[in-house]
Amino acid sequence: MTHGRVRILLTAALLLGSGALAAESPDPVTSKDEFSAFVQAYNKNPRPERIVAAMRFAAGSDVITNDNTDLMTQATFSCLFARHPDRKSAFKQAITSLEEPARTYFQTAIDSDPADLFLQVPAQPKKNDMSWGCYLVTGDVSYAQDVIAALKNLDNRQDLIKYLTASSAQWSLSGIAKDDSKVRAALEQAARDKNKVVAEAARDALEKSPDAIRAATIEILKAQRAAGVWK
Repeated sequence: MTHGRVRILLTAALLLGSGALAAESPDPVTSKDEFSAFVQAYNKNPRPERIVAAMRFAAGSDVITNDNTDLMTQATFSCLFARHPDRKSAFKQAITSLEEPARTYFQTAIDSDPADLFLQVPAQPKKNDMSWGCYLVTGDVSYAQDVIAALKNLDNRQDLIKYLTASSAQWSLSGIAKDDSKVRAALEQAARDKNKVVAEAARDALEKSPDAIRAATIEILKAQRAAGVWK
């Protein structure tokens, strides 16, 4: 079962004409750890001058091509670009200097409304990762609520993708809620949801560790495969 983790960093804006942005940051993003730290801390410590540097790192790494991180990274950058409309010209200028396939990848991110990117992706674990990417760089709790909404399929024992999407949602919520008060508050509200499946799943996410949730998921997968329901 794939649980992508958020891995995204962004850097500086290009020098523009009068009244425009400061020059691109001279400090490059040089590792995935640095990139991930930048993204994960962005809402609490926004550094728009480093977005281009983060983008250049992503363009030269596998985060835009790896199946676990490609959609999440694109959605994260789309939300970052949308957060700073005054820097859009600088971002676009930086994108034109990238090699393919990065140029088209980031052009799509900046030209698309983040909501449109989400509409193009059916329910799957990677969509949860997209939501977390946007939540981390915006602090918009509606993205966390989108992940919570996926919990409704946690009792599904016929559709493997729906179950895995719900399970990955619960697993990620359990981990993030431990350190994020807004996500925890959203989960506490969900624990009172009229939908009993959502409410129970939310309570478990609040009370159990990610490891315990993962272990329970593995047991369900084993049981369904043994029963011949899932391959």
